[in-house]
Amino acid sequence: MLRSIKITTDDQQTEIVAKFESIISELVKKEVATALKPLQEKISLQDGSISDLERCTNEHSDQLIGMQANIIKLSATVESLSKKCEELEVRSRWHNVWLVGLPEGTKGPQPTEFIAKLSMDMLGLDGLPGLDRAHCTLRAKPKEGEPPRLMVIRVTQFQMRNAILCHAGQSSPLLHNRKRMHIFPDFTPTVAKRRTAFAQVKRELHACANAKFGLRYPATLHITMSDGQIHRFEDPDQAQEFVNKRLKKNTAPESD
Repeated sequence: MLRSIKITTDDQQTEIVAKFESIISELVKKEVATALKPLQEKISLQDGSISDLERCTNEHSDQLIGMQANIIKLSATVESLSKKCEELEVRSRWHNVWLVGLPEGTKGPQPTEFIAKLSMDMLGLDGLPGLDRAHCTLRAKPKEGEPPRLMVIRVTQFQMRNAILCHAGQSSPLLHNRKRMHIFPDFTPTVAKRRTAFAQVKRELHACANAKFGLRYPATLHITMSDGQIHRFEDPDQAQEFVNKRLKKNTAPESD
């Protein structure tokens, strides 16, 4: 009888546990579903936002491709216009020369006439050169002890401008009242920078007796060999390499 009671009790216990688990499972599912519902709504909203972002990204990508094409065209246009502006500025300076070293206050009330007479006397010209104007650079008057402002001289005829530069090179050093002065062509900053880059090569070429050289406008170094062959360089590094390999090697002193 006890055994029968024990079996009945076990069956009832198993049934109660099963019912309890069923109730708990339903409650858990309900609670989980209730808790997940807001998350599912948020996920749905996020899906919509992600779709919008993907669409905007594709549109922006297409716009960037178009902008890149426009930038390439604009860059080419800017480069072309910059070259034209540089050329126009160069042409506007073709008739100009610089006079460096003239003491302040020397030119008097009529600087153009004074510079014309000074050029004739200092350079040994046959007559007064025709000058359109002569003026100091547009900067503050230097204080005592500071270097004077350079003079910008516009020569009427281009041939006379070249003659002035030629005589200045042949008559160096140029002296006026025991003051040393210099005359240079008026180049744009871009051209002047390119020409200055050849300074070291030119100094070394002066020591090479078997070659003649000249710096052509705007910045092309011409080297003429003893056999008449001409080499042209627009890159100072290439010119330096040529001098080191072809000229210095030939002019190096022989060792005993």
